[in-house]
Amino acid sequence: MLITMILFGTLAFTLIGCGAPSKRWHHLCFVTVGILIANFVYVLGMRAVINNESYVKLGDAPPTLLNPVVVQYLIVYTVLVVFYMMLGGAISYLFKKKTVIAPELKGTK
Repeated sequence: MLITMILFGTLAFTLIGCGAPSKRWHHLCFVTVGILIANFVYVLGMRAVINNESYVKLGDAPPTLLNPVVVQYLIVYTVLVVFYMMLGGAISYLFKKKTVIAPELKGTK
C-alpha cells in the first residue's frame, strides 16, 4: 500500500507541477499545505466518529488530538506529503522546463 501511495502521490504532484502557471515550487507548497489541512480536518472528523458510546463502552479512553498515536500519524503523513511534493516537483521539470512569461507581462503581478 505504501508503494501505491508513493506512486500516486508523486504522479499527482508531477501533474500539479506541470500545470502550475508560474512559480512552480510556490504553487506546490500551497497545494501541500492544503492537503495537510484537509488531512488534519479528516483526523478531527475521525476522532468525532470514534468518540461514540460503543467506543467508550469498551473501556478505552476516547482519543484526543494530543494522543501520541495521532501526533505520530500527523508527523509521518506530513513527511510523506513533503516527500511526494519534492519528488513530483523534480519530475515535473522533465515534462515542462520553465514557464515563459510574455515580455509585456514582466514586472506585473
